[in-house]
Amino acid sequence: MGEFSERGRIGALTRSASEDTRAMTARARSAYRDSFDTGGASCSLCGTHPVIPPDLPEEERRRRGAASYAAHLARVSQRAAAAKRRIRRAADELGAAADEITGLSAGESL
Repeated sequence: MGEFSERGRIGALTRSASEDTRAMTARARSAYRDSFDTGGASCSLCGTHPVIPPDLPEEERRRRGAASYAAHLARVSQRAAAAKRRIRRAADELGAAADEITGLSAGESL
């Protein structure tokens, strides 16, 4: 990590230690959540979220936005679980290969 990155990290951690982090990020979290109420937002993982017609009543837009947000979180969770499974499989394969190499170096045959 470069010097400027490290300074920034130290500054962010110092601020987080002295302030309420929920309050620091409340506006950003609210804006992100509200973006689902209008629809059409895009995500690099999920693609584009459905467009919610602006002529719908506020309550219906919020309901659809909440459903869109929940679907987004479910897709992100699904992808994270799949990535963890891939990592676990790769680690298991690496461990098996290491065991095989260790056995070969100890004089065992295949």
